Amino acid sequence: MKKIFYFISPLVFLVACSSSDGDSKPEISGCMDDCALNYNADATVDNVVCVYSFLGTYTISEYDLDGISLFSNVWENPLVAGAITFGLSNDGSTGVYGLAATYVDGLQISENGTFVNNETQLIFNPSDGSESTLWTTTKINCLEFDGNSIVNGMLAEIELTYYSGKLDNLELTPTNSKFDVSQFKRKK
Repeated sequence: MKKIFYFISPLVFLVACSSSDGDSKPEISGCMDDCALNYNADATVDNVVCVYSFLGTYTISEYDLDGISLFSNVWENPLVAGAITFGLSNDGSTGVYGLAATYVDGLQISENGTFVNNETQLIFNPSDGSESTLWTTTKINCLEFDGNSIVNGMLAEIELTYYSGKLDNLELTPTNSKFDVSQFKRKK
């Protein structure tokens, strides 16, 4: 038994000494996602507290009402495509958005207005004076923006996929047409 102790003791000592050789770097906690606004290139431990700018254009990759996709043939006139753009007013003081959608029958609708946000919620204020909508952010990063809300008494869940940072086509003037999910009726 003593022989094993004499053999293992120097190994333990060498391992202990080599791990504290003075060259080890302290752990630096920070956001390690290089597209986040608060990216820390020196971080060695991801603190998963990243802040993202969601300004830009997104395509609607999924939009569900009570768990049923608006792109589904369950609806009389399903959604074919949609996009939303987030930007800032000309003076940079107000968040503005523009939304456009196309349905199977060719109907094209749009909505625009202003938005207010914090880290977990967005409030959309349509320019046409219709009721504001509160959306809770469920996921955000450099590639997507997901959220949910209650729309016409139904749980609405949306998944947006980042498309572009270009905002040249954002309409900043009010229109009367509105993205209206109440027009979705199930097939009989």
